[in-house]
Amino acid sequence: MITETVKKELKHNPDILFQYGAIKKRELSKELSKYQFKFPKELIKFWIEFGGGDFFEVETLLYPLPTTDNRKESIIDINNYYQNNGLDKSYFVFETNNALITVFNIYTHEILIMDDDDFSTRKKFKNITNWFKYFLQVNQ
Repeated sequence: MITETVKKELKHNPDILFQYGAIKKRELSKELSKYQFKFPKELIKFWIEFGGGDFFEVETLLYPLPTTDNRKESIIDINNYYQNNGLDKSYFVFETNNALITVFNIYTHEILIMDDDDFSTRKKFKNITNWFKYFLQVNQ
């Protein structure tokens, strides 16, 4: 479970994550209901607990709500940008960094790390928890 893993990591290294702040479940559910697909449950739990945020100062788990706060990157703006630049609409971006994006397949919830320019797949994971374990290993 990604949320439990983050909490455990934060106990040992509080600087690992700059959190955007918890989101009320009702508010998040209302926003996500606007989409014609379901989000991975672990991602929803993460957003409720932390709201997204910056890991290791270069990795951003995107904020799930509309925002005018320049410190928060929203899934809305980022996904519009990538889909307007050729990302297949069956993929939804939830994390960005310097030259890669992390997406989930809206039909299977498979997680993929892709190049952010040509959308070639670098790595695949069955679920968010497996992706996050890998994410922690390569960043520490």
